Amino acid sequence: KQWYQRRVRGCEENACQSKMQQHNNKGWFTVSCILVLASLLPRFLVGIHSYSGEGKPPMFGDFEAQRHWMEITLHTPISEWYHNTTKNDLLYWGLDYPVLTAYWSYAIGLVGDYVNPHMLELTKSRGYESLQCKAFMRGSVVFGDLLFYLPACWIFINTYYKPKGVSLDKRILGFVFLAVQPALLLVDHGHFQYNGVSLGLVVLAISFIFKERNLIGSVFFVLSICYKQMNLYYAPAFFFYLLGKSWKSKDFVGSVWRIFKIGFVVIATFLICFAPFLVSQEQILQVIHRMFPVARGLYEDKVANFWCSTSPLFRWKEFEVATLLKFSTILTLLSFLPSGLLLMVRPSEKSFLFGLLNCSFSFFLFSFHVHEKTILLPLLPASLMILDSSISVLWFTLISVFSMFPLLQKDGVGVPYFVSVVSLVWILYYLVKSKENFSKLYTIGIGFTVLGIFDIHALTVLRSPPARYPDLWLLLFAVFSFLHFVIIFCYSNYYQWKIGSSEKEISKPTSKPSESKKKK
Repeated sequence: KQWYQRRVRGCEENACQSKMQQHNNKGWFTVSCILVLASLLPRFLVGIHSYSGEGKPPMFGDFEAQRHWMEITLHTPISEWYHNTTKNDLLYWGLDYPVLTAYWSYAIGLVGDYVNPHMLELTKSRGYESLQCKAFMRGSVVFGDLLFYLPACWIFINTYYKPKGVSLDKRILGFVFLAVQPALLLVDHGHFQYNGVSLGLVVLAISFIFKERNLIGSVFFVLSICYKQMNLYYAPAFFFYLLGKSWKSKDFVGSVWRIFKIGFVVIATFLICFAPFLVSQEQILQVIHRMFPVARGLYEDKVANFWCSTSPLFRWKEFEVATLLKFSTILTLLSFLPSGLLLMVRPSEKSFLFGLLNCSFSFFLFSFHVHEKTILLPLLPASLMILDSSISVLWFTLISVFSMFPLLQKDGVGVPYFVSVVSLVWILYYLVKSKENFSKLYTIGIGFTVLGIFDIHALTVLRSPPARYPDLWLLLFAVFSFLHFVIIFCYSNYYQWKIGSSEKEISKPTSKPSESKKKK
């Protein structure tokens, strides 16, 4: 009878827990829908402003490049997408992103052609600008975020923070920050790009790897590279982490089998994505040639990396391209190798996030041909740690947004930029003020950053640059940001080593527990 009563009581408790779980799932789904819908408002507010190259013929800008790729993929055979032909002039925004971008352009182009065929008419639609075209293109970026970036962020927040016991309120705040990350919104919905798609695929890859679904995570990471080649910045971190994680087991055969499966999945995914271009050696080599345009030079505009910031001292652009390629490759390898090796020896989730940050920062600071917008890559893994170190992440976000001001001002996105900067400064002030016993050195550093941003903006408004050095103010933006990035990069590497050493100490078994077990 007692056994029967216990069974009945257990069944009732299980049924009650099941109902509570269903109720929580429904509430969780409702909250997620509300948050996603709320995140669309800042996208709309940024999107009503100008975009890259608006009303600036003959080349216009990135908005026209993306529209033109839809036009080309829609009206030319796939064999001509990356080749210079009478219908596809590569000198006019020729396709130079990987194949998934081409497929995405084709898919969005099918919808655009249905909405308004004149918007994507071959050769005749160059520089096509209308309110309908702007609304459609802006909407396609929002669609990409809804399809990839926002769900990926939601999955990551619950995968990484929920097992750590982080409360629902904090997880919601973390998701809100990722959803409205100012730097991403200004680039994608202001300047105009589809970084939300590629970064969303990266976040999905990280999330599935944290779920112990390494093969699915590998597929998503390869897809992100096949969408945007700059995601190769993360490749060393993924490689070292998965290698270290696979070798962690003492089972040699099992470790080799796990590595083999990951390698097979990676190669198979690349082959499937590039399959239409594997018909001949000429085709695939042309795609690779377009993806890595060495002829464009060491850097474009005034990007806050090592090469641009030190160019007044060393005049790097006077060197031969082959020499600069060697220099940049060696510096990049040397800068990410310590982080990668540590990640392989002591793999952990938090160390992986720092490894992603350090490896992508290495490429941003030292690799060949970097854009201002590429700061989004090191900023992503840092943003994923928003609930671990909110002040540091917001500080990094502030200086990242500031580093892109010359680009955003040129594109007519000055108002959203200043709103973002003021909001970030206000939140930082509130967080620092609310923290008890907060580091004075850290407070001084943040104050220096805010004061420097204010002074540089005031200088550009009140005084014109010297006639002899017309780009001096632009260089000042780059150098000021570069100094911050170097500090963040060095501290991030130090912190990764600190995490690794502490984990090593924790993993060592002590003698007392073993003695107590023997006594038992």
